[in-house]
Amino acid sequence: MNILSTWVCYTSRALRALLVINLLIMTYSLDCRAQVSGIVFYDFDANGIQTLVSPAEAGVASVGVRCFVNTYNQPLVTQTDTAGHYAFTSQQVPIGSAVRVEFFNLPETFSVSSTGPQKGTEIQFVQAPASDVNLGIFNNDEFCGIASEVSVVTACYTMGDPLKNGSASEDPALVLFGYDADGEGGTPSGPPMEKLTNAGKIGATWISAYQRSSNSLLLGAITRRHVGLGPLGTGGFYSIDLKNRVVSNFIDVKTIGIDTGPDPHIDPTTGLNILPADKLARSRDSLAFHVAAKVGMGGSQLSVYQDTLFLINLYDRKLYSFSVQKPLKAPANMAEAQTRSFQIPNPGCSNNEFAPWALKYYRGKLYVGVVCTAETSQKKSDLKATIYEFDPKSTAFKSIFEFGLDYPRGPIDNTPGCDTINGWQPWTNVFPKQCNYPAGSADPVSAFAIYPQAILSDIEFDDDGSLLIGFMDRLGLQTGQNQPGIAVDDTLNYYGFMSGDLIRAQYNTDGTYTLENNGKSGNLQGYSVNTNSGPGGGEFFGADYWLNSSNEVGHQEITNGALLKIAGIPEVLVSAMDPIHGVYLSTGFIAFDTKTGKRNQSFSVYSLNPGTLGKSGGVGDLAIICEPAPLEIGNIVWFDTNKDGIQTPNEVPLDNIIITLHDIQNGGTEVARDTTANGGHYYFNDTNVTGGLKRKHAYEIRIDLNQKIPTSV
Repeated sequence: MNILSTWVCYTSRALRALLVINLLIMTYSLDCRAQVSGIVFYDFDANGIQTLVSPAEAGVASVGVRCFVNTYNQPLVTQTDTAGHYAFTSQQVPIGSAVRVEFFNLPETFSVSSTGPQKGTEIQFVQAPASDVNLGIFNNDEFCGIASEVSVVTACYTMGDPLKNGSASEDPALVLFGYDADGEGGTPSGPPMEKLTNAGKIGATWISAYQRSSNSLLLGAITRRHVGLGPLGTGGFYSIDLKNRVVSNFIDVKTIGIDTGPDPHIDPTTGLNILPADKLARSRDSLAFHVAAKVGMGGSQLSVYQDTLFLINLYDRKLYSFSVQKPLKAPANMAEAQTRSFQIPNPGCSNNEFAPWALKYYRGKLYVGVVCTAETSQKKSDLKATIYEFDPKSTAFKSIFEFGLDYPRGPIDNTPGCDTINGWQPWTNVFPKQCNYPAGSADPVSAFAIYPQAILSDIEFDDDGSLLIGFMDRLGLQTGQNQPGIAVDDTLNYYGFMSGDLIRAQYNTDGTYTLENNGKSGNLQGYSVNTNSGPGGGEFFGADYWLNSSNEVGHQEITNGALLKIAGIPEVLVSAMDPIHGVYLSTGFIAFDTKTGKRNQSFSVYSLNPGTLGKSGGVGDLAIICEPAPLEIGNIVWFDTNKDGIQTPNEVPLDNIIITLHDIQNGGTEVARDTTANGGHYYFNDTNVTGGLKRKHAYEIRIDLNQKIPTSV
């Protein structure tokens, strides 16, 4: 957002004198009252007005405020408190004073929100007393308009090799639906869901990043058992132009020096893909079982300027970055890519066995999620989760939060024999035994495979800065629906379960985080307590269960580790198996209330659909499709008495001056005009600019000197 100049409200000397007399009479009662005060708040929807719900726009702490009184050159200085409030007393600012208020030290990546006659900029002029000298600030990355009008995109998976032109190639690989979708997608009575592309174009992907300015989405490949990759392999990125729905091969990152490892579906002796073309055919795909979450890519995020892509390489456990330009353009070679790598630290894991996946960009920093896998020691006490803060400027990793993964969890499935499998297990390369039949018997039609192995797969930040931490279950990457085990003599058909988790860690004023405990996080009381499930014996997001057709709890811990949080909206969207009660063999999403942990709504992408992954993690991460934040140019014309270019409290604003805006890149054509009013204000934005303002575009503001303009005041 571009704001030129400042704005002012002027009070005459005569009125000021009368107010000073009143001040002398009221000194005792006003000395302790604020004379100039206000609030700095997060203006998530960029409309310049603070709202308490939809979105909830809280105050911003530690923003500096300077106050210049009358003609004094030395300012009074304070800062906003934890609620975003600030104040100057009547002793500091006498009644009737002309005051210039300046806001400074805004949080990194934030700028001033939309302004206008009733909406201030970072420099404001008032006459004391003034109690609503407020400032709204926003972050372009967090702007999302009205949630009910927002779309969400996710990847979905079909078993088989999508490049063989069989039934595996035609199923949806990318779908779009409304943020407030509720019910069964893809059904006549359910919410609408659009197929953006099929598996034959992109294969299995994990949603990467959305570039707002070009309305384009990047999709990164994900390597998992039974589901084939697209034409670019383990290091493939694909792009989709969401305006025209055009899908393109973007880049194989191996060509720019990022080795993401071999495709485990390729037989090394023949060079052929072992996956079948038919999505209903059986395949052991044994190598993919062993390398799940160890080959290919995890999370990826665009930088603050959305011209650089960061990604997690699972193969060498490093963070990488390379140039993608704006609008999106794949680098042609190594020099153009400017590839950089950063070694993710071992957070003290036994045998150096740690696995990264989650990557989140947030307010100028990147956040990386890592787990200790305990694959060699097989000790649950060695399981641990760590979140690193990575500063792209200093390239330093800083551990900001870690906690053990040996806390109790609820049964993934309540079928006798499976109901004892609950807590996180060390990573394994041993295929789990069927749990839903007693020893010595087996059901060749529906053997349940359950063995939860933690992957810290996603990170979001609540509106108060608290961490929302999503865990995926590695077994979901290692299994499928109605597929065999890895041993050649295993004749059972297995249904895999992906049983993840959602954890909250409260942000503290000293910059630390505290793990939820028995369903409570900070001063928030979550959904369940004393259930022997979750850190401390309860779960903040304890509504993560599924009720069967008999209204009995069939599954606990059904979330799958992909998260989406819109700033200012008190809920988090989470991927889940069987998200809708009573609907079986489905995958989709649940919206949880971030204040209470309760379930708000549920949406399934599919159910009872042969060829999909059933309960074993059938959808990927989420991307939210939002319009770019609004642009504005303005904001005041005043009479600069001392000709120093700085407006002081006693310099008069000029109303009724016509201002025009011209497009320099189009021959100087006039595209808008406005007349100063309400204290010299003028503004150009999408409401009065023909075709709207354009980003990175040259404009010129002009004043026609033939109009009546005061030469003195």
